[in-house]
Amino acid sequence: MMVKIQDVDVKNALRKGTKGLEAIHNRILALYKELTDVDGMIRSLSLPSARYESSGGGKTGDGRDLSDFMAKHEQLSRQREIEIREEMRNLTDEEEMINRIRVCFQTLRDREYDILNELYVKGHPYKFVETHSQLSHKTFETTRKSGTRKIIQLYESNYSNQEIITRRQRIYRNNGKKDEVAYQQLKLNLDI
Repeated sequence: MMVKIQDVDVKNALRKGTKGLEAIHNRILALYKELTDVDGMIRSLSLPSARYESSGGGKTGDGRDLSDFMAKHEQLSRQREIEIREEMRNLTDEEEMINRIRVCFQTLRDREYDILNELYVKGHPYKFVETHSQLSHKTFETTRKSGTRKIIQLYESNYSNQEIITRRQRIYRNNGKKDEVAYQQLKLNLDI
């Protein structure tokens, strides 16, 4: 089940775009490399403590021996492994959210798409986009809000990203959207 999103999530996802996804991907790869290093370290530390006792490390000035330090190091390594996996899960969730918002954004048409594209994808100032839209402030703001509302509704729907891409017109009709007009055959009632 997808998490609930808000306007700010839509704006941020559209702003991040491809560069944001690349940054997430690079961070996941770096974490994966670190996780591999930590996994290798844990495997090497997981040997019996007799190995450390026979290494001749002896006791330190505070009464602890090498095996105490190695056990502590192994514990810290295991904790770091858990943290890395959690961080990777969070980044993957963020990547999934950005991808889904972008898929939903691509379903918009006409002014809704144009306004959100200019504001958030291209990053033009609000006043600039509003002026160039040649819409009144109220109509501009209504259109902007309508576009983000449609993205949020579609994002939170049960449709897969593939279904959203391939069936966008039918989805809008099924969700009761007013601005997608379904085809109806014209019927003439001719009494002859």
